[in-house]
Amino acid sequence: MRSAPAGPAKLSFAGWSGPLAKGERREVLVKVDRADGIQAMDLALGYDPKLVSVVDIRAVDVGAPLHVVTNDNSGTVNIAAYGVLPLSGSGAVLSVTVEARAPLGLKVPLRVRGEANEGGIPLVGAGQGSAPAAPGVKKPQPSRSGR
Repeated sequence: MRSAPAGPAKLSFAGWSGPLAKGERREVLVKVDRADGIQAMDLALGYDPKLVSVVDIRAVDVGAPLHVVTNDNSGTVNIAAYGVLPLSGSGAVLSVTVEARAPLGLKVPLRVRGEANEGGIPLVGAGQGSAPAAPGVKKPQPSRSGR
């Protein structure tokens, strides 16, 4: 079994190629840089329900061996992705199909954050704004230094 990478793994999006008209759908990939050692991920995928709806989420590529369970709370999809063997390498782990509820521009209308291996591997989030914390993921507290 491979050991976990030193430091956090980075989440990013791929596949947002430009504007999307109301009613059109697009597949966006959630990628993980340095996925070595990841066996499970708890993610929060945030979105504005006035602008976009999440139609489908499935495991792909590097994440293909993962089982995926989702719970959509209209603005945040909590995602549990888990497998028996650890992932290896970097690349797409999830495919997210979205449908525009209003015309969308050049920026990906999603944000993602989470943790891997029950917090053993931090995941650095990506996207516009900050997504609500995934279950078990604590948001950083503002520093009180400099009083």
